[in-house]
Amino acid sequence: MNNLIIYYSFTGNNRYLAERLQKQLDCELIALREQKERKTAAILWDLLLRRKSKLQSIKPDWEKFDQVIFIAPIWDKGIATPMKTFLMNEKDNFKKYSFFTVCTGRRRQNEKLANQLSAFCGRKPDYVYELEVNNLLPEHQKGKVKYTTPYRISKKDFAVFGDKFDEFTKLISSEA
Repeated sequence: MNNLIIYYSFTGNNRYLAERLQKQLDCELIALREQKERKTAAILWDLLLRRKSKLQSIKPDWEKFDQVIFIAPIWDKGIATPMKTFLMNEKDNFKKYSFFTVCTGRRRQNEKLANQLSAFCGRKPDYVYELEVNNLLPEHQKGKVKYTTPYRISKKDFAVFGDKFDEFTKLISSEA
């Protein structure tokens, strides 16, 4: 199966995930970028005003790929605006798709993400997986924005994430 990973990352966490997954699956990787550098305050304005992002153009050869894996952060219970904009614009161009994210890890978020993706794309994703920063923090820091937001994942974190990461890659690989 020929996979493509398209990712957006604001802090670098989801870029790290995308690059690690790309090495594991040995597939093509494309970074989704905005026309202007994003400031943190713009995230809030996007959420409040339900704005779309202005993205740099990317032109994947969609026919070449059997499956696309989208990777992006979650901003206040929703898929990051740049990825949301891309999915809504390109939904008719890709076949099978899945979503993977490094995020805070709110309760029942996986189901909500699957519903959002279905609404954006007009069809359900094959898989939705989260690697939760809360699982990396001490109990007294879990669920607190001042600890979850600035957290940057590293190679050592995959000792905790490893099983979930491996499960996702096996599912994607078995689709071949």
